[in-house]
Amino acid sequence: MAGSPEECREYARRCTELARTAQTEALKHMLSELSRHWLDQAIALERPKGFPDEGLPSSSPRPPSMWPTRPGKP
Repeated sequence: MAGSPEECREYARRCTELARTAQTEALKHMLSELSRHWLDQAIALERPKGFPDEGLPSSSPRPPSMWPTRPGKP
């Protein structure tokens, strides 16, 4: 596993490059999925510890809410 977001993004770029020249659709699909995985990993490494992400794709970080979750509750 990569140790930094930059390293993950480099792996993602390389997978994308390889997907462009893949000889089969199956290989192209697999490399595209791998590229997405590495991008998701980069985002996860950048996300602060305890940052909520339930219900969202891992590539879509959720900004902290400034509104209460229930009316009348802080």
